[in-house]
Amino acid sequence: MTLIIYGNKKSENCSKVDYVARYLKLDFEYKELDFEKDLKTQDYLKIHPAGKVPAVDDEGFVVFESNTICRYLCEKVKSDLYPEDLKRRTLVNQWMDFTSTQVSEALGRIFFGKDEAVKEDGLKALTRFLPILERELEKHTYLVGESLTLADIVLLASLRYLEYTKVILSEYPALEKWRKNMQTIPSFKESE
Repeated sequence: MTLIIYGNKKSENCSKVDYVARYLKLDFEYKELDFEKDLKTQDYLKIHPAGKVPAVDDEGFVVFESNTICRYLCEKVKSDLYPEDLKRRTLVNQWMDFTSTQVSEALGRIFFGKDEAVKEDGLKALTRFLPILERELEKHTYLVGESLTLADIVLLASLRYLEYTKVILSEYPALEKWRKNMQTIPSFKESE
């Protein structure tokens, strides 16, 4: 049996998992699920009790939550994307959490906000959080130094639909350069 990834290509969280699986060259089957039809079925609720994507089934071991899945896949093959060194790993976790709780949440308000006030609130939050990423990427090639980690993949997925916002990335040249560099990595291009 192979690794099964349950996801939807429109989801940034599913993109993270897809990026990691492709980067690690894992043998997997991607099951595209429809947000409206598939996620609330009794069969799928046994996989993800909240009826969300992504989730994975690795030969009977089922796990959900995108960052957890990414860490699991790296641990499974002992990838340097998730370093063994405690301090580097902690920094990877820090930037993964920062991206998920600050940047992605702000972008979510912009994408899915029902009114302009919510969208403006998301834009305001990004003007607070993107400079933090900019300062970090001015210091190194990647978020945690000079080698690619899960922190970078999580950020890349979070910024996937940035073009649909009013955010002008050219105001953040280090972040823009980092993103362009990340988008050239073959496994990430394959995923789009």
